[in-house]
Amino acid sequence: MQRSQVRIKRRGISNIVAVIMLIIIAISSSILIYTWMNGFVGRMPKRMNPSTLTQADVLVANISVNGDHSYVYAYVENPGSLPIKVEGVYVVDLLNSLEIIGGPPAGNLTIQPKGVGLIEYDNLLINPPPPGTPVMVEVVLKSGFQASYSLTWPYYSSSTGKNITLEIYNTQDDPTPKPFQQMINVSISWIGASLAQDTIKENWTNIFFYNISNGKLLYSWLENYTSSYAIFWVKLENGLQAKGKVKIGMFVAKSSIVSTYYPYTGISPTICYLGHYGKYDNGRYVFNYYQSWVNLTSLPPGWQRIRWTTCDFTPRYTKIISPRLSRAWYGIYIRSLGSSGPSSFMSSFPAIIEFYGNISNRFGTVAAGLSKSSKFHKDKAAYIIYDKHGEIYIYNNDHTENKHVSDFNSNKIYSLVIINKSSLEIMLNYKQAFIEGDLSYVKPDYFIFGVLNEWYSRPSIYLYWIRERAYPPNGVMPMVFP
Repeated sequence: MQRSQVRIKRRGISNIVAVIMLIIIAISSSILIYTWMNGFVGRMPKRMNPSTLTQADVLVANISVNGDHSYVYAYVENPGSLPIKVEGVYVVDLLNSLEIIGGPPAGNLTIQPKGVGLIEYDNLLINPPPPGTPVMVEVVLKSGFQASYSLTWPYYSSSTGKNITLEIYNTQDDPTPKPFQQMINVSISWIGASLAQDTIKENWTNIFFYNISNGKLLYSWLENYTSSYAIFWVKLENGLQAKGKVKIGMFVAKSSIVSTYYPYTGISPTICYLGHYGKYDNGRYVFNYYQSWVNLTSLPPGWQRIRWTTCDFTPRYTKIISPRLSRAWYGIYIRSLGSSGPSSFMSSFPAIIEFYGNISNRFGTVAAGLSKSSKFHKDKAAYIIYDKHGEIYIYNNDHTENKHVSDFNSNKIYSLVIINKSSLEIMLNYKQAFIEGDLSYVKPDYFIFGVLNEWYSRPSIYLYWIRERAYPPNGVMPMVFP
């Protein structure tokens, strides 16, 4: 009995010790949790306090850049019943979560209840983000509350150039394709005297285009220029609706920006920039299919040579040369199928294939094998032939029609327009040479730059670039108004 009481007493002591230990553990855990939470809460912004969640709201914010300084403006509303005080303004790069600029602002720092105050901040800009980068303007109150406003880092300011809004209008009852390559013929008169000399000096490489609604750059390609105008191609991802309008921004800087914003800004490989041809050629970003023929050492992927044809690759162009052997067809070609070829031209209508160069002989599409030259004329397909004597022919079902289109053997833009399965058009420098209908179409096996060698000559072709672009509605390019 006594031994049993001792066991009970020992068991009771064990229970007490266990309870005490549990209490000690609980207290220790509480202290640790409190300490951790206290440190965590100490690092948390006070804006988490429910009483301050509605103390401020940024109605609108803006950023501008002038030289090496940046300026931040924010209209802050106080919807509460007590005055609030602004202690800081910060700009955060949302891509990298990095603070770009920030500090104590100027302006009306104390905002009365139901009032709106303009907060201003300016400082030296050391490492600006790329234009169009998503950023956030944060306004910090004395209470610790933070209100924010999202926007993009600006592309321009009035002190560094001129902003021009362009309105593009589709006059047709049909929409454009998506995407659509819009030609914009920029007149020097749009720019104004203050920037005209800079623009001419920079060979028109001081212009870029952007989406007005979100500030994002649009892909643009400078094709050519004179002292009075320049031809740009701008890619509109969503095209234009039937009888529709769209507004885009054009900015004219005081100095060249083509290298700064490449590949959004680019120039034709025929334009020498910084001593290099094709250095900032972004045609592949603008057009449905694009191939530059400058600075090559071999034929691009997908392109093949007809036997005995030779090519001379130079920094400025590619020269296709026929051998002086016999009267036969030579040249280079690309198959209609495959990612490396101009697929839309080969499979859908309408479409435009264009190239810039000097054709001393002929070009066209081939619907038969290249080994038998007789096939070139006898298959039932529409062939476009440019003759070295300055005349354009149509070969269709063995029928030849001479259109007598004169040409003086100079570089130009050749446009081959397949409107539908029975109609086609040829343009020289965007002017219609002729349009022909009632043709018999067979889907071609190749697109060819063909050279017909004569016994008495050794003809050649000079190529600079080739592209495919979208066909405008009914062949009418939308109008552009500054």
